[in-house]
Amino acid sequence: MKLLQRILAGAAIGLATGAAGGAFVSAVYVVRSAYIERGLMLAAAYEWNRFLFRTTLSVVLMGIFYALVFHIARKIARRKETAQAVTASLVLIQIFSTLFYLRSHGAIIEHFLSRFRTGDKAEAALQARIFADSQGGWSIVTILLVIAGGLILYLLLTTPATLLLRPLFRRLNRSAITRWRWRKIVVAAALCSIAVLGLSLAMQAVAARGSDPSAPRVVLISLDTVGAEYLGAYGDPQARTPVLDQFMKRAALFSDVSVAEPFTLTSHITMLTSLYPGAQGVNLTQGLRLDRITLAEVFRNQGYETGGFSTSSWLDPIFGFDQGFAYYSNTVRATADEVNRDAFRWIQLFRRRPFFVFLHYYDAHSDPGRWPYDAPDPYPALFEVGLPGTFDGCRGADCATWLLLKVDQGLVSLTPAETASIRGFYYASIAWLDAQIGQLFRKLAELDLWEEAIIVITADHGEQMLQHGGTMHDHLYQEVLRVPLAIRVPAVAAGRIISAPVQSIDLAPTLLSAAGLPVPADFQGRDLAPSLTGGAIEVAPRFSVSSSLPGTMLIPGYVIEHSGRKLIVRAGNDGPEQLYDTINDPGEMNPLNSDAAPETAQLRETLQTWIEDNLLDANESSSDGAPLLDQAAQEELRALGYLN
Repeated sequence: MKLLQRILAGAAIGLATGAAGGAFVSAVYVVRSAYIERGLMLAAAYEWNRFLFRTTLSVVLMGIFYALVFHIARKIARRKETAQAVTASLVLIQIFSTLFYLRSHGAIIEHFLSRFRTGDKAEAALQARIFADSQGGWSIVTILLVIAGGLILYLLLTTPATLLLRPLFRRLNRSAITRWRWRKIVVAAALCSIAVLGLSLAMQAVAARGSDPSAPRVVLISLDTVGAEYLGAYGDPQARTPVLDQFMKRAALFSDVSVAEPFTLTSHITMLTSLYPGAQGVNLTQGLRLDRITLAEVFRNQGYETGGFSTSSWLDPIFGFDQGFAYYSNTVRATADEVNRDAFRWIQLFRRRPFFVFLHYYDAHSDPGRWPYDAPDPYPALFEVGLPGTFDGCRGADCATWLLLKVDQGLVSLTPAETASIRGFYYASIAWLDAQIGQLFRKLAELDLWEEAIIVITADHGEQMLQHGGTMHDHLYQEVLRVPLAIRVPAVAAGRIISAPVQSIDLAPTLLSAAGLPVPADFQGRDLAPSLTGGAIEVAPRFSVSSSLPGTMLIPGYVIEHSGRKLIVRAGNDGPEQLYDTINDPGEMNPLNSDAAPETAQLRETLQTWIEDNLLDANESSSDGAPLLDQAAQEELRALGYLN
């Protein structure tokens, strides 16, 4: 009977200790919420029951263990003081081992604190929460150390050292704790546990407030510089993109999508705000206007967790890209596997809550390094490039992006074999990117998020491969403006191909509508969600602009496309206007006589009206002052051919 009483008392004390510790950690989360991003604290609270159960169970088991140790020691030693000494020694060993464990992670903790002190509170909190989530409970090694230490100390019980503990236990025997009957201890522990459980449920209610737990997870993927015509799903037999091709077969595939501007900065802002460049207020010295609402803001206001992961100086928070994101990380020129590594941490943490995550991959962009487009082995070899004795992307001292710039400026001519090699490097970078998207999809499936997630794949612009004599993306031809767009929505029939002409500005309202959320009235794009289930899309003119930002190397110009006609108008006197029949000449290789075409006047008038309504608004934003980006970022962008 005494053994049962001791075990129950040990379990009760453990339960009370675990509950009290849980209450303390819960209070810490509440206090932290006043200083750290709300979303991170709520994610911690949302997993609170699992943490509470794990921690309390561990302490209960240790309480039972110590009760058994005391009982056995009491039977063997025949003296209460000796049994108390054994138990106290084990408790001390546990305390010291825990302190040692914390000390061994001092570098990690100091890293968290340093990130917090330098102002990166969201990153510090995210790392601390992920670290804490991976810990918890008593490790097997710690328990074995406790048992081993206890056995060693038991052998030393006959030494005078144990006598030092006798005064301590005599005092404890006279305390109120030892006078409590074990039944009272159990009742007190149960009441304490109920109180903490109530706090836990209250925190869960706060965490879930304003959001629907059944709401879909939303994943927006931007493949920087990946033109639609270079993917297998869009008909390119040379492409090796099995993951993207298979995904697009299971999604609604838009076959004719153009961007508002073939420029990484403004094109992505259009993607996230559904605003034409002039309405954004963005230039080299000024970020997104504060009165503009972003896609991430809408999701966050609806109770979603929001995270963004980008890899270019053009997507720096200084331009406003972090607006609406509870967590936003921009690691310049990070590779796709590095983006995945960081994004997987975030997705793992928020997997139980509705979230919107934006993933930007830069791997297919031209590279200032060894090759025009750089991809790790073995992908270049798949296209017979990057091999010994083959074209290495250099012409004298001009290599990689610098060679592409010289070609684009007409200073260097490439042979057909060299042109094919540059295309091979580009295809290799897309093939590598395709494999990393596959890793992302597998992670979503591993976390049971794949089937119920809304997933969107698109790009900010395409790339020229000398179709019109140029390279990179500083023109307004279809190989630059046309991008992929595939939207997969749960419970919507797969394999639908939508051929109506649409624009990237339509993405944000479509995504919100597909998620069942309201679309802001300020969005300039159209809601294409009805087309996902077979609805018709009203044909409307499409507009694009090039180089709305002074100081860049893009060629200024405007585009209007409507009813199978595309008119390109160069700004000022920079070349003649060009008119194309996009139905019979989709590659835009044979310009029509614009002056003789009867529809030209109407296209010009519509384009001029659009410019006045949407681009002159940019005059409200001053381009005077110092550039927002620091000198290192400017040099990086200059090496990529963006800045003069």
